[in-house]
Amino acid sequence: GGGPATIRVASYNVGSETVDAGTHPWSKRRSAVVTAVLRQNPDVIGFQENHTYGRNGQARLLDMAGYSWVYRDHRNAIAYRSALGQLVDQGIIRLGTQGVYGSNHNRFAVWAKINTAAGGLLLLNVHTENGNRDGAARARSHAYDLLLAALSKINPGNQLPTVMTG
Repeated sequence: GGGPATIRVASYNVGSETVDAGTHPWSKRRSAVVTAVLRQNPDVIGFQENHTYGRNGQARLLDMAGYSWVYRDHRNAIAYRSALGQLVDQGIIRLGTQGVYGSNHNRFAVWAKINTAAGGLLLLNVHTENGNRDGAARARSHAYDLLLAALSKINPGNQLPTVMTG
């Protein structure tokens, strides 16, 4: 039995507090982020670049009633509609190390297994190295090799339907 037949999915890069902190600080952008995300009425949302704001990730400050969180303070936090199901397992996959193939950052994927009324569902939020440099392409390829190896253990035989954002 697979998961729900239809799931509305969104992916949102919230950007860093430091990106344009003078003109558009997170404290002023966060309500616009919530409005933009919720206008889509998603069941699952993958956030990227959920940087630290104070001592918590920026997503900690998003007022999104009706959503549950997976690693809310992680750079790759996931939110899902609470009514969709119950969290049964979660984890973080390391997708490479800063400096590998010229990568500028440590990269990760956050995952969660939830039980829905229609069965299990795997949520996955990935953020790999970007850019068109050869080193970035090699870092991405390496990251996806690591991701596939981890997923073969998390979701053997791809038994669970998977929703991937990033």
